[in-house]
Amino acid sequence: MLNLSRKKLTDNDYILLSKGLKFCPKPKSHDKIKLAEEIFNFSRRLKLKEFFYDRSSSNSNCESDFFNSENMGFFNKNKSSFTPPSGRDSHLDFYIEAITQEILHNIPHKRVYSNISKKEMESLHNLINDESIVIKRADKSNNIIIMNQDDYVKEVERQLNDEKYYQKVDKDPSLEIKSKISTCIDEISKNNSSIYKEFDTFPLKIRTPQFYILPKTHKSLDHTLPLNYPGRPIISGCNSYTENLSKFIDSILQPLVKSLPSYIKDTTDFIKKIEVYSTTIS
Repeated sequence: MLNLSRKKLTDNDYILLSKGLKFCPKPKSHDKIKLAEEIFNFSRRLKLKEFFYDRSSSNSNCESDFFNSENMGFFNKNKSSFTPPSGRDSHLDFYIEAITQEILHNIPHKRVYSNISKKEMESLHNLINDESIVIKRADKSNNIIIMNQDDYVKEVERQLNDEKYYQKVDKDPSLEIKSKISTCIDEISKNNSSIYKEFDTFPLKIRTPQFYILPKTHKSLDHTLPLNYPGRPIISGCNSYTENLSKFIDSILQPLVKSLPSYIKDTTDFIKKIEVYSTTIS
């Protein structure tokens, strides 16, 4: 944890922040309707796994619907609602009934113990309502950084005013972008009439992409910068005009990318390839 702000943190502030930015306080009560919904979805996934176990796609239209909707459904409009009936597997039925009874009928009557102290809860409210600071994780680590809000804004403006990388626009280009995407999809539909069935062109609730920065505290200290460290610029495109189109294109490119000899899935895959390479050389 690194405090770059003028704010003096209390011991309870440090204890709270040490839990991490993904820490979630327990609710004071259970939402029984939400619990029932989540149990149903979980049970449905189990039943679908059992129903389609060791079957070929040609045996069932329902199976095709399931795999299209569940595994590729982030752009699929027609998600399947098919749920296999009970009675196919007694062991599975017993398990589903047992967890339903345990969660729905027992947990709501149990006392909910908080995972956060009263003083830590006070710190949480104080930090949330303090508009003089910005709290982010550091770039390339989960280290928590507390910054002055005005310094954070200055670093953002410093980067956005760099005309080498950014261009100021006179008007909001959102509608123009939306029009271009719609025109592009219309052109594709001339050769692929099912394109509109495969994905929704735009998210239901569209928002403007959000620009933010993560401080690069692994870099050398630079007192000429507002935060003493450069910020890594990031644009969150969630629910933007291009999100669904990006996902659709990604689903097309992924199989091709994975077939390239230079493809590396993750760190573990990289280490395995290095080990094979080292063994070959020796």
